[in-house]
Amino acid sequence: MAKRENKRADAGQQIVRGLSVFVVLVAAFILWQNIAKRELVKSDARQAATKFSDYAPALIRANALALRPYGSEENQLKIADGTLDFSETEASVLKTRAKRAFAKAPLNVKALTQIATADYLSKLTWSDRAMLELVKSRNARERQTLMALSDLDMRAGDFEALIASYSLRHRLKNLETRDLQILRGLSTVAEARVMIERELATAPTWGEDYFRFAIPTWAETDVAENRKSLFIFLEAQDDQIIRTRLLGFYFSQLKRLSLYDVALEDWSNLSETKAAGAKSSIVYNTDFRALTAPPPFNWRNYTPKFARAEIETASGLYASSSAPKRILLSQQLITAPVGQPLKLTSQAQWQYRDQQGYFFWRLSCMPARTPYFDAKFDDESRAAKRVEIDTAPLPEGCDYQDLQLVAQPSGFNQRVSIRISDVDVTVREIIEGESP
Repeated sequence: MAKRENKRADAGQQIVRGLSVFVVLVAAFILWQNIAKRELVKSDARQAATKFSDYAPALIRANALALRPYGSEENQLKIADGTLDFSETEASVLKTRAKRAFAKAPLNVKALTQIATADYLSKLTWSDRAMLELVKSRNARERQTLMALSDLDMRAGDFEALIASYSLRHRLKNLETRDLQILRGLSTVAEARVMIERELATAPTWGEDYFRFAIPTWAETDVAENRKSLFIFLEAQDDQIIRTRLLGFYFSQLKRLSLYDVALEDWSNLSETKAAGAKSSIVYNTDFRALTAPPPFNWRNYTPKFARAEIETASGLYASSSAPKRILLSQQLITAPVGQPLKLTSQAQWQYRDQQGYFFWRLSCMPARTPYFDAKFDDESRAAKRVEIDTAPLPEGCDYQDLQLVAQPSGFNQRVSIRISDVDVTVREIIEGESP
């Protein structure tokens, strides 16, 4: 009896061991098969898609390889021109694979994106919004889908949805020059500009890129229409670096367009200017204090190669140069009256001799740059630590002038430096009997 029971127990253990070995072998086979599938996908995705027609990674990878050439610059130009040749048959192959992949892996949105992309390449226009919305509902950050929806919004004239989508796309590094061009175009339409300004009031991340793109393209009419938009964004902007950078772009463009009156008005209304003190004389900040007011009516200093200019707290403007050519170091747009003789004076300390190089102030009319007058820090004025020149009356039309500090090298081309404590331009009194 005991022997019979022992035999039964041994038989049961053998069955269990046999089942365990079978399970291990099956698991090993499945694991080997999965490894083989993955390796084949890596080496030949198209063959893997044919051999394993229900294996989603292979199907998606095969489609990705088929679509890759259409991202080339050549094919992108053909798409833009409407000359790309992509047949319905090619689209059908891609969509069939993608649909099988989606049936096996419904959480993978790449399959849905590939279906929409195949439609786009065959028709050269995004049209299946339902499919795109489905992709977005699965993954709200899918870049190609967001681009496609923006394209549909643009064509449908849904500018509010279009502009609202730009913040997410910018954070995903998905906003392109074409999108900035669209914004630039919309800014010329009053109704769309109101929508843009509403979005700019939230300080969107795309604001800086947009204005850096748009401002250099502005003409006089664009300035009139869009300066409000810029200051709405700047008012909401907490990043002082961005604010300073955009103000520099803006005032440079106003100067390029000779819109000096607009520049002075907007500059005077800046919070930085009001905090630093209003412009009340021909030259602003004559003694080079480190004021928060920006250029162009405060000093703009440069640090070109081999040279630099910097306002130092204790000693005014320090400049040095060993550049091999004449170079601009500091400048300011000023407002001297026309028709009256002027005097330019500046106090400084320097040790160089003219043979080594020198610095000079140049006063010139804007935008003609003529006439101009130079005050040179030379050997003769070194002991007095001062330069001074009298100028003839400025002609009509010279209501704004440029005051520049320039470094001039000599034949020896040595480093020269100077500390300038002040500079000013004043109206010169005419002595009776003296010609202006």
